[in-house]
Amino acid sequence: MIDIKNLTYVYGENTPFQKTALDNINLHIKADSIVGIIGHTGCGKSTLVSHLNGILKPKQGEVTVDGVKLWDKSTNMRQIRFKVGLVFQYPEYQLFEETVAKDIAYGVKNMGLSQEEINQRVAMSADLCNITPEIMGKSPFDLSGGQKRRVAIAGIIAMQPKVLVLDEPASGLDPKGREEILGMISEYRKRTHSTVLLVSHSMEDVARFADKLIVMDGGKILCYDDTPKVFSRYADKMESIGLDIPQVTKIMGAVEGKNVPVFTVEQAVDEIVKLINNS
Repeated sequence: MIDIKNLTYVYGENTPFQKTALDNINLHIKADSIVGIIGHTGCGKSTLVSHLNGILKPKQGEVTVDGVKLWDKSTNMRQIRFKVGLVFQYPEYQLFEETVAKDIAYGVKNMGLSQEEINQRVAMSADLCNITPEIMGKSPFDLSGGQKRRVAIAGIIAMQPKVLVLDEPASGLDPKGREEILGMISEYRKRTHSTVLLVSHSMEDVARFADKLIVMDGGKILCYDDTPKVFSRYADKMESIGLDIPQVTKIMGAVEGKNVPVFTVEQAVDEIVKLINNS
């Protein structure tokens, strides 16, 4: 679904503040997968995903999405932005319409679809995001933080992008809100077989929901592999750059004789039961 070749991006070029945010990035991301992107603030995560729908143009290199090369002369960038839905951190700050229903429909109306198709998409995304008919008629400014977050994401989902990119979608939410948002994203992927990129600082979140992990450091890819392999093979590297691994992984790593990579509570329970039964 996504091919990135030799991607480099520089902020403040030819100024005293020049900084290379992305340094010769190469990635291949398959369709129908959830890929987590982790790393410290300033490592290039948000800069990387901002290239996927053309918000940023590479200094050098190329980005191809669903077989279409971005920034090629023949490429319709408007269509690319419908194909790649990008949800920024704290997307609820972008809500502005009179009602929740109008806010969800805003992006879809710009796609040139019939009113019937618009209504169907809005209803589908509202249902997926657990937004009830009662909420649909309210002002988005009267909702809780978690509800606002769901409405903002529903507006992107309504456009049915082939690639959904979320930058810290659960940031600032309480545990229940985090679970609702991340569960909703996982369900969206299952229903639509879309490709999902999840930028996060939470190791626990990406460990539970991502099929693969991209670990970034200093504008480079430190590693990119299946989630279990990242935590089992690269834990030392991650800790060396100040990234913490899931707490449950640390705990299970301290268990004598433990050699199976564990990064979720459910896995830890299974492994503890096995150890008890074998003791």
